[in-house]
Amino acid sequence: MQRDNAYIEDILSSAERIVFKLDGLNLEEFDVDFDLQDIVIRRLTIIGEASNRLSKEFKSRYTELPYIQMKGMRNFIIHEYDEIDTEIIWKTCTEELPKLIALIKSINL
Repeated sequence: MQRDNAYIEDILSSAERIVFKLDGLNLEEFDVDFDLQDIVIRRLTIIGEASNRLSKEFKSRYTELPYIQMKGMRNFIIHEYDEIDTEIIWKTCTEELPKLIALIKSINL
């Protein structure tokens, strides 16, 4: 369970960093800022890796977390790196990550 707590902290801190970095920006600004895209993509990869490493026990206890989606985004980034759609990344970060942050903060770990 201690490792699970570390993985959840990695997920939470990466999500919070992304939301912080994107605050006040729009898709057009994100689309032309390749350094920012690299930062965001790296953090999304960390989220996916950390979610994949969570124990089966943790996942069965906290079924409300979107494990499949977190891992899926990581796989999308890793396997489609040459054709990443920044609009999909943007929507994930601006619409889904705030929900993920709130969800993680709401569960009693």
